[in-house]
Amino acid sequence: MLLSAPGGPLSRTRQPAQSCTLLVCPENSAAHRTVQLRRSHGQRRQRGALHRQHRLLCRAQEAQSATSPAETTVDAVDELMDRVQELAGPVKEGLEGTSVYLVGMMGSGKTSTGKLLARMLGYPFLDSDVLIENLSKKSIANIFEEDGERYFRDLETSVLRELMPWKSCIVATGGGAVVSRDNWELMQHAVVVWLHGNAATLTHRTIADGTASRPLLGSSAHGGETGGDYDATHQRINKLLTERATMYAQADLCVPIDSNEPNRIAGASAAEVVYRVLKGLDVKLKHAKMDREQKKNFYIESVSGFPNANFLEPPDTTPSAKKGF
Repeated sequence: MLLSAPGGPLSRTRQPAQSCTLLVCPENSAAHRTVQLRRSHGQRRQRGALHRQHRLLCRAQEAQSATSPAETTVDAVDELMDRVQELAGPVKEGLEGTSVYLVGMMGSGKTSTGKLLARMLGYPFLDSDVLIENLSKKSIANIFEEDGERYFRDLETSVLRELMPWKSCIVATGGGAVVSRDNWELMQHAVVVWLHGNAATLTHRTIADGTASRPLLGSSAHGGETGGDYDATHQRINKLLTERATMYAQADLCVPIDSNEPNRIAGASAAEVVYRVLKGLDVKLKHAKMDREQKKNFYIESVSGFPNANFLEPPDTTPSAKKGF
């Protein structure tokens, strides 16, 4: 599914880009200078913000753990942030403006990961669910309740169609966006990343966020971490994950969100997942570049066996020549 094309390093059949005032402004404009000043100021604050986010998430995960957690040191956070920032530059350069779409189940962290990834790459972040709510003036839960899932899926496809020509974006899609073939066609211009987690991690995260806004969980899951509520949520998530696994697997890159530490039941932090995304993209980009270079070096070692017009005998035009076949 991942192809190398002249239009970009990790693109399929790329659609012609269209400029959008929300994303692009002339370099000599006041808007551009304002953006540049804000970005410069934001870069100075970036490391501190990433440190705070990572530490707070680790503490929350440790507090929720049933066993003694591993110590998260400042040095470990510093090292992770350094590795993330070292990868961000080359990956942004290699993407050449290609957008990145995040797909995955509810609880996979598409929004938190997407926002941090967008900050690291200097890309705008867009959430398809938020755009749908802005378009319909309703919450996702109300759309499902009042208009039905089919109507929601149509809105989702409409939003993805509007986003298709936009470049240099990080887009978080809805958990069920992958079930539509039309949606996959609309994401062909971008790099699609699947944030993959096991059912236990997804259940823990979803319940921590609250299930009231998750219409596909049904009325049996009310957001509790104990007893039947947890079991019902886990069962529903596991069923959806099983049904969609082959669709998610069509993504260009699969990135695990589960933690390498068994005590962290909420999975890896957003910073850790962003590092995994950047690392995976870096590897893909390098492989795509190598493939392009190898194609440039293509040559024919021998012409033997190839027909050559220089050696073809001219037809016999004499009156006595045999006619026909």
